Amino acid sequence: MNRLVQEHDEVLDRLYRWLRDEFSARGRFLFDEGSAAIVGLPKHPAAPLLSLTRDADGILVRLGLGLMLTIPIDDPFEFSDIVGPVRALIENGLVVSVSHNASGAPMLRYTLNYDGGMLSTKVPGREYIDIPVPGWIVVD
Repeated sequence: MNRLVQEHDEVLDRLYRWLRDEFSARGRFLFDEGSAAIVGLPKHPAAPLLSLTRDADGILVRLGLGLMLTIPIDDPFEFSDIVGPVRALIENGLVVSVSHNASGAPMLRYTLNYDGGMLSTKVPGREYIDIPVPGWIVVD
């Protein structure tokens, strides 16, 4: 097995250990190897629950209400490509934006700013109502 494939196979286990070690004051993390999923449970009730899984493009982060984002994993693989967005999500939160599609149904979009980049599903030129979602704060 080449190094890149092995690193991709081990990324959730490594991510789980990093989350547990880095953010245990903000919440708890559970890793189910059978389903290859990490669940993050914040200590503060206003912060979003997280479900992290691996998909073909990277790390899929489900935030509830049908809102999910993908943190891409590029080639060459660098663990820091995942750490930046996940750290920003937990420490700072994100902005959820609501707009209406052509049929009038509401659409949820997001913007996540992190050191070195931004992930967003907002469509340029569309009007949105932005709702800041807090990060996970430290609870004693």
